[in-house]
Amino acid sequence: NSAEGIRVQYFTKIKDTIAVSIHGRGMTFASYIGDSAIRENIEHILNRYNIDRERIYVIGQCSGGYSTWSLITKTPSFFAAAYPSSSYFFEPEFQNLTNLKMYSLTSEVTGAYNEFQKRISSYDLTEFDCNIMYVPKTYTAVEHLILDANVLSDIMNSKRNLYPNKVHYCTYMNRYRKAYWITVHSVLHGKIYGVISAEIKNGDIIVTANNITGFTIETPPQVTSDTVCIIINGRELTMKWRPKLSFELEG
Repeated sequence: NSAEGIRVQYFTKIKDTIAVSIHGRGMTFASYIGDSAIRENIEHILNRYNIDRERIYVIGQCSGGYSTWSLITKTPSFFAAAYPSSSYFFEPEFQNLTNLKMYSLTSEVTGAYNEFQKRISSYDLTEFDCNIMYVPKTYTAVEHLILDANVLSDIMNSKRNLYPNKVHYCTYMNRYRKAYWITVHSVLHGKIYGVISAEIKNGDIIVTANNITGFTIETPPQVTSDTVCIIINGRELTMKWRPKLSFELEG
């Protein structure tokens, strides 16, 4: 079809790129089978080919869009950029995407349109590297716009940054616990969500943590002094610099 023709025409102009179509529902319908299958396929490709792990991108439309949202909110530091279309996100985890280059495309004729509008309107998108695009009326236009050469070029010129100055991570399970230079040990027993926010400011690391048993920091290269000041929920600790710093929290 015409969309497929655009896809072929565009990707033949890109050198040294592997484009893979993976089918699965990700974590929709409370199932992890699709999520595991998708991630196993990605790991198989990474182990088989010489892939630049700083430039891995994910694009999905409709059911694939839901899978895309799931992949990037659970493991935001794995991808360099993302492009979900005709779908919406799990709101408690949206802020996990603060450091991810992202486009999102939606049309008012899709079933997800009103829900997406309601959820996205509560966020100040200036905090995110996020571009929201709307298509009036025609659903077929989505297939063409998701393959827009300028958008795809912008996405594929992105590289991930494993050490951003600010990290926010919310997880409701122990299956996924790592974002950038922060790893959550586990969600506190009896709690649904574990949340951590960390910021590097004037060489110090300021952490706010809720409902987690502890966390580990892979000390970012921005922190260069021999001692590191960590402020956790208002409590200040000074420690000798180490590649990894681990902390246990009281319940």
